[in-house]
Amino acid sequence: MFNICSDDKIPFAREAFVNVGNVTYRKGNRLTSADLKGVDVLLIRSGTKVDSSLLGGTSVKFVASATAGTDHVDENYLKTADIPFYHAPGCNAGSVVEYITAALFSMAERQNARLEGKCIGILGAGNVGGRLARRVEALGMKVIVCDPPLLESDPEAASRYVYVELDEMLKEADIISLHVPLTRDGNHPTFHLFDENRLLAMKQGAWLLNASRGAVISNEALKSVSRRGHLGAVVLDVWEGEPAIDAELLEMVDIGTAHIAGYSYEGKVNGTIMVYDAFMDHFGMNPTWDSEEILAPMPGDHLDVQLPSSVEN
Repeated sequence: MFNICSDDKIPFAREAFVNVGNVTYRKGNRLTSADLKGVDVLLIRSGTKVDSSLLGGTSVKFVASATAGTDHVDENYLKTADIPFYHAPGCNAGSVVEYITAALFSMAERQNARLEGKCIGILGAGNVGGRLARRVEALGMKVIVCDPPLLESDPEAASRYVYVELDEMLKEADIISLHVPLTRDGNHPTFHLFDENRLLAMKQGAWLLNASRGAVISNEALKSVSRRGHLGAVVLDVWEGEPAIDAELLEMVDIGTAHIAGYSYEGKVNGTIMVYDAFMDHFGMNPTWDSEEILAPMPGDHLDVQLPSSVEN
């Protein structure tokens, strides 16, 4: 049996792992090395910074994050320490797409604008961006996509979208939505990808939405460009420096939320399912937890939709 430490925000961790180990819950943002004494398996979310200061000298031999992003994890350290690491890409993709869709409708209503016919540039066509492309196409929007890493790994990707370079997207798109990881190294770093020059290269009055990682946009650059009135709308769910939020920037944006786009019940449960499956596969065990019933509709479930009184039939 394994000793398992789980972030208390990971739903059904105890139910999932009951047959393979003893699960202890901890506050992910308060986790210390002392909490990991005798622990074999660490299950986290994005509130836990995993590096040598947390795991050094512990008995942890498996780490999994029930999140799509991994910038809270020092993967190089884990490789050096020979500690396997898994995460849950795409677990909350549906929720993020719903958030962006709702934000687009909200801005369209506020500005008395039509989404149909507008050109939306999607930067990053992975789990979220790919789904968003299909959603907004169904709304009658023109979609252009930029994702150099995807194109390098899968040249056929260009045939699935109207693929453009970033500079072209900045000039053409009425709306740009960001769905990239935060990277500082490699051929395509995204840290401060949207600096002042790129923000000013966007069309006058264009909308900018970010539900990926805050530091993809420079706070100072966005404030500077916002003061000039260059952008037509800004929607931020993620913030450079979070959980500390630039209060001045918050006052400038049209919609500002606290990194909640992907924080849905379905997304969190999907994260649990994915790290459970990764654990069982890594250790060569047969799954015993029936996860399908967790997201199954309950008898009597139904959706009621009430249109605002201002909407005309």
